[in-house]
Amino acid sequence: MDARHQFKGQLSPERRKGLALSSQQFECAKLAARGLSNKEIARQTGKGEGTVKVHLALAMAKLDVPNRSALAALFGPQEPVAVPVATIDPEKLHQIARACRMLLERIAEATKD
Repeated sequence: MDARHQFKGQLSPERRKGLALSSQQFECAKLAARGLSNKEIARQTGKGEGTVKVHLALAMAKLDVPNRSALAALFGPQEPVAVPVATIDPEKLHQIARACRMLLERIAEATKD
């Protein structure tokens, strides 16, 4: 595969002309467009979180997009990336479980009758 990726999403030919992302920029942008955080991208790619931030900033500047939502729109619909449970922060997982329990309790209360 070529070391540089020509991005051909929904960009106009004028914006696309001469636009090339490095392999690292393309990989980080693709994963960010799928909804992964910088930390998750770093873990999945074996890069440092700071390196991921730099690759994303450069990719977003080259693509002229202001945020991750715009980045996701350029990459178009994609399969979500499965994140191994081991990469999820245990505290965040605990918060999610607690919120689910509270929601189930509220549903049970509302449907008692």
